[in-house]
Amino acid sequence: MDYTDWGRLLSERFPTEGKTEAELERTESEWSSLKERLTTGQSVTGVVIAKAHFGAWIDIGVGFPALLEIVCIAGLTPEHYRADDWCPIGSEVTAFVGGFSDRGHQIGLWQVRPGEQRRRG
Repeated sequence: MDYTDWGRLLSERFPTEGKTEAELERTESEWSSLKERLTTGQSVTGVVIAKAHFGAWIDIGVGFPALLEIVCIAGLTPEHYRADDWCPIGSEVTAFVGGFSDRGHQIGLWQVRPGEQRRRG
């Protein structure tokens, strides 16, 4: 499993470097507007654009990246993780909005809440 290119893939899809002051202000305005439109717990669907050892980056079509961390992926077992048999690049994923990270303009997603799988298992 080589996840070294996730940063490049993410920045190609959602560029952040080299923005003018006006573009930065527009990004902040769009981020604020998005947080009013999306609600925690809302179901969203998107496409996996990159994977890292900690999760999958999803494009849900709102102009900002969404992260589905491995602890929040439904049905993920250690065997599937080791075999890289989870969230293939280009696959469609449905999850719930878990929150927002203002610092990186990222949306947190979950299919199961962290710890839920352990309690059921």
